[in-house]
Amino acid sequence: MIKRNNKVALSLILLVTSSNLFATDLNQSSTPPDFPDYKLEQITKLIQASDIHRSENRQKEFNKKLRKDMKTYNSYAKPKFLTKEISKSSLPHAKKVQKVNDTFVSKSDKYNTTIPLTPTGDIILKEIMPKAKARFKKSIYNLRVSLPNKESSTFTGHAKVGKDNTVIYKDYQENTDVAVQALSGSVRILTILNDANAPTEYTYDINIPTDGHMKKLEDGSITILDKNKNFLGGFAPAWAVDKNGKKVPTHYEIRGNTLVQIVEHLSLNVTYPIVADPNFGINMIRKAKWRRWPKAGNGWYDYRLYVTPTAWARGIHAKWYGGEGWKQLTRKVSYLTNNRATTAMRNQYLCHLYFGWLQAKTEYHLEQWSPSTSWWNTLRHGCNVPGHI
Repeated sequence: MIKRNNKVALSLILLVTSSNLFATDLNQSSTPPDFPDYKLEQITKLIQASDIHRSENRQKEFNKKLRKDMKTYNSYAKPKFLTKEISKSSLPHAKKVQKVNDTFVSKSDKYNTTIPLTPTGDIILKEIMPKAKARFKKSIYNLRVSLPNKESSTFTGHAKVGKDNTVIYKDYQENTDVAVQALSGSVRILTILNDANAPTEYTYDINIPTDGHMKKLEDGSITILDKNKNFLGGFAPAWAVDKNGKKVPTHYEIRGNTLVQIVEHLSLNVTYPIVADPNFGINMIRKAKWRRWPKAGNGWYDYRLYVTPTAWARGIHAKWYGGEGWKQLTRKVSYLTNNRATTAMRNQYLCHLYFGWLQAKTEYHLEQWSPSTSWWNTLRHGCNVPGHI
């Protein structure tokens, strides 16, 4: 009897304890767990979601435009990439960063990116040019960009690195967080607007060389030119999305050597937080290499050019950048001369540049043997037209 009573008592104790724990969990269910990296993980997940929303929005816009173009050209053949779904491989992936003195540094064989620990420093993007290829570029321009609203930042302490190598400035400004990602040949500065009290303007100071200037292009992107109008770097078109993936109106304004992103989030039916993203780079071509490719059935070989664009180049679509990208490619690659093959390869390159992201392409294949044809025919065949010249 005593043992039975003990068991009953023990059961009651366990039941009461479990009830208290359950009640505690219910009371705290709306409160995030209290550990230091929670906000970092929250920001990281928000950025990843915004990238997916942004890609889906772009997919819908391009499909709508292509369908309209198909009617204009009286074409019933769908371009290969019209129905492609967004692939995770097409989304940006931050490069590994490590702390070096008072900065975070991301190093690769092509680029070095320096990210400051505090808003007092600048982000520096530098191209590493091997001596053997130094003739392709007379001088190396290090693009320096400040963090947003540098002068009014209330950030104290040092930035921290999230699990995906995103450098995060938590509570950077009232109602605003900032994150920075080093990509291949470019950098993204992600500004997170947490509520309606966040600013509508975000300023970025840029080291424009003497007699150089910034220029806004038709797609809203920004290019940086020296006094001889040579390309030094640029910003992809401004974009911003809310928590549910709804596009938020945004654009750039140029004020001297300062670039301003305007995010029109007030008096709109948006769901906070909002992620806004200036993405800047200094090069469009990461590498390019000729490879032999067998001709069908005759035992002979022809050549295909394998081009790897920078992550930043895959996000811009202004016609001006198409010409600049081709110019950079011809400087880096031998045997690209002005002939029929080159004309066809140029069309292939432009097609890949403007639409390749829909197929999550990180490498463009330019076929020397492809026939020179119309732009629409190149587009309809997914950029690579079958046949031989």
